[in-house]
Amino acid sequence: MSEQAQPNADELIADRKAEKTARRVLEVALQQKFEAVAVLGFTADGGIYVTASCSHGGDVLWLMEAAKMALLEAAKKETTNAVERKG
Repeated sequence: MSEQAQPNADELIADRKAEKTARRVLEVALQQKFEAVAVLGFTADGGIYVTASCSHGGDVLWLMEAAKMALLEAAKKETTNAVERKG
């Protein structure tokens, strides 16, 4: 995963209170240049939907774990900044 994932994770953490529709998230994503993509979501009836451009499940799992790490790093950075501002 390239460093491009990190800025997106930072935006997601910083903007987590904003209401976004699934359609709007997908419209914004379509404006990006992706080498590979995975889509995860909840269906209207509460099911889980997963699809990906990668045909190998291991690649999808790696992408999910890389995204998880980017989100954790962004949350850590936000928490550190908040503590420093108070401190």
